[in-house]
Amino acid sequence: FGGLLCSAVGTMPQRATLLALVLVAPAHVTGVTYLSGAESGGLGTALFGGGSSSDDCTSGFLDAVFSAADPSLEADTLSVARCGLTAASLPEDDILIFAGGHDSSGYLDTVDVYRATKRDTSDSAAALALTGKRAYPVGAADSTTHTIFITGGFEQQRFTYIKSDGVDMFRAAGEDGAVVQYSAPPMPLGGICFHGAAATEGALWVGGGTGDYGMSNVVQVLDVGADADAAAWRSADVTPRLSSNRTRLAAASLSTDDCPAVSSSPVVCFAGGEGDDDNEEDDEGSRWACSGSLCMSTAVDCFDAVTGEAVETGVKLTEARSRLVGVAVGCTIVFAGGKTLDGYSSRVDAFDFSDPASGPYSYTSELSAERADLAAARSGSSEAMFVGGMDDSGVVDVVDTWSPSEFRATGGSAESAVF
Repeated sequence: FGGLLCSAVGTMPQRATLLALVLVAPAHVTGVTYLSGAESGGLGTALFGGGSSSDDCTSGFLDAVFSAADPSLEADTLSVARCGLTAASLPEDDILIFAGGHDSSGYLDTVDVYRATKRDTSDSAAALALTGKRAYPVGAADSTTHTIFITGGFEQQRFTYIKSDGVDMFRAAGEDGAVVQYSAPPMPLGGICFHGAAATEGALWVGGGTGDYGMSNVVQVLDVGADADAAAWRSADVTPRLSSNRTRLAAASLSTDDCPAVSSSPVVCFAGGEGDDDNEEDDEGSRWACSGSLCMSTAVDCFDAVTGEAVETGVKLTEARSRLVGVAVGCTIVFAGGKTLDGYSSRVDAFDFSDPASGPYSYTSELSAERADLAAARSGSSEAMFVGGMDDSGVVDVVDTWSPSEFRATGGSAESAVF
């Protein structure tokens, strides 16, 4: 649906623990894709919401908000059933936002605010809305400035659709912690979709994606201080660049709060994605796998979140792919799943930055099922969860829990799993 329109137009760490479960969906659903999730600070686990039971996101819209880790938690619902939404959270403020998406009527500007298990239905929360009706935006959150960002995507304007240059910002304010919305200046390079976005140390990083002039390698950086109204994009002469133009990539960042080891140089990384055959013969040709005019990337581009300079890590994905997800757990950035040239991926590539002097230590594991367009979120301080997605057979009903400890993978059944 909107995603198709958008792409057409435009100390040595231990091994990873991976516990696989089969997702128990609401009675009318057996799998879900195009959902989103983020960590709930009040619960210490991840909440996931929305999505579709159809692999093209044109029907079977879902409104469930659930914990994939703890079935005893009382479930709630979104205010509107929808897919193609995004989520981001400030766990320390007990704020989780689901924003945007679409249903059968079109694109939505809906913003749902959650505190622990329940949607905030106060007047202040009910008044929130994105500055445009957008599907497939990308969310990010910065614990330093206590800011949630909802970026880009595809925007509906009357009877036409455009790539969005919008960035909406949300913060907790006042003694009651009411969520206040701010509008950032539009992205300097115009509308963009299928980009990567991450935030840390007072800045939002938006990289790659598809814009009005094709795929991009530009990383746009928005500096945000205590005064949200003074947020400003860095000038073009200091704008970082990815190693290549690519879209449908993933991003994740490390904060000094979660990883004190990077206090002098917190990092933001962009991984994977797809491009065209112009990339096959470039200086980094070894980072691409191509078939015809379509190429998939293994590149992992990292930047110092303070200076904006590229960080030469020497790492890359072990499998070229796009439509993957990224998440940070402690000092580790993890990229999982995705679409390869030949099918779908179960690969999990993890990069541990706990020893900056020696550079990141990389290691791999596997999801229990190959899939793309899945959702990922940190769950507590030491785990990440990967939920749903799609493969050649359609939507996927699997939940994987990952943590940097002893590797373990087990199968489950629908009866024993959680949703």
